Amino acid sequence: MKHILIGRQPGDRTRPDSLAAAIFGLFLALVAAHPVAAADDRPTLDRIYRGVLEIDHKQMPLPEGDWRVAGIADETPPANQPGGYGVIDSAVLMHLNGSRVDAFILIHTNVVPVNHGWGVTETCTRATAPFTRIDNGDGQNAFCGFVRAVTIRHDPGAAGAWQSALTLAAARGWTVPEHWLMAGLRISDRHDVIDMRYHFDPDRFAPKPLPAEAGFAGFDPIALWRQLIGDGSDDPALRQLDTWTGSLRDSLERGFRGRLAGNPAPALPWTGAKAGDPAARQAGGLAEVRALHDAGLLTDAQYGAQVQTIAAPAGPSEAPPAGSTPIPASVLKMMSWKAIATTSGLTIKYLFLGNPMTVAGLQATQSLVSGALYVGYDLLWATLVPDGKNPVIDFQTATVSS
Repeated sequence: MKHILIGRQPGDRTRPDSLAAAIFGLFLALVAAHPVAAADDRPTLDRIYRGVLEIDHKQMPLPEGDWRVAGIADETPPANQPGGYGVIDSAVLMHLNGSRVDAFILIHTNVVPVNHGWGVTETCTRATAPFTRIDNGDGQNAFCGFVRAVTIRHDPGAAGAWQSALTLAAARGWTVPEHWLMAGLRISDRHDVIDMRYHFDPDRFAPKPLPAEAGFAGFDPIALWRQLIGDGSDDPALRQLDTWTGSLRDSLERGFRGRLAGNPAPALPWTGAKAGDPAARQAGGLAEVRALHDAGLLTDAQYGAQVQTIAAPAGPSEAPPAGSTPIPASVLKMMSWKAIATTSGLTIKYLFLGNPMTVAGLQATQSLVSGALYVGYDLLWATLVPDGKNPVIDFQTATVSS
């Protein structure tokens, strides 16, 4: 009977155990020479960044100037949220004017991708709030921008990175104001999220006062309504920051997809310049096609054609008249329907009652009562029937609304 022997036979010149040890040693050497890339994909405490900050393979736009990392922390979403979200990287960057902090940014972004989306912030559930831009898409691909006047937090429940930043500021002798103007932006898809809160010292803004109304020709019903309800939306500094926030969306979307390299740094909002002006968008487009060409994905001819298209001057566009306030189509629709309903109601009441004063009083009372009932009904509906597609997922903050 012929036997088959498995393993090292007498006379073999190769020792399997020595070979395995050599391979394992080579593997350890390679690992030591090439550390995990994610270890370098986080901000370094006390380091200065300009233009772009990259965390967890996502790029965040930084306004012009030097931004020092003053605090970093690992955080988690609230425990009552459905699904698993893992660790959240957070960082605070500060911008100094002498020894005074005149701007800081609080950043949150996920470490581990998920498959069930990141919901929305609580602020992004109030579409009617002033200075709020919401594009929730299908509930898993969403963008939201909002502007608020806020006050900084000192309590233990504040974001860990913010608490670390306050400690560093105190140790360095930096002055941190109590009150800020905050521009929040959040972008997410099924897998990832970036939540950025830009805070600016109100004293740095020198906005021009709102134009005075002159007679009926200058009457602005939207501005009048804002002044009557006192929601802060007639504040020139907030309006200036709202314009800046909207123009930053393009840069944030590019950074979310890792395509922010080559984009010029956004201007600081108190300069009055928009973050996403045509020159900035053009520079970003040229940087993208240059990267595709360098990677061999575009031929020389294709690259040249793309450059010509991007560099071509934009055609003339009609600008709104100076000092005018654009009115959304939804507002125009609501106002026109309200005028029709009010006119018909007044006519019917007058036909039955024949007394103009009584009719006017009834109509005014009806408008006030129905408006109050609708607001209460809307709040009750939002409480009892929450939108399942857009769960509210908020991260820890550095400020509270003033």
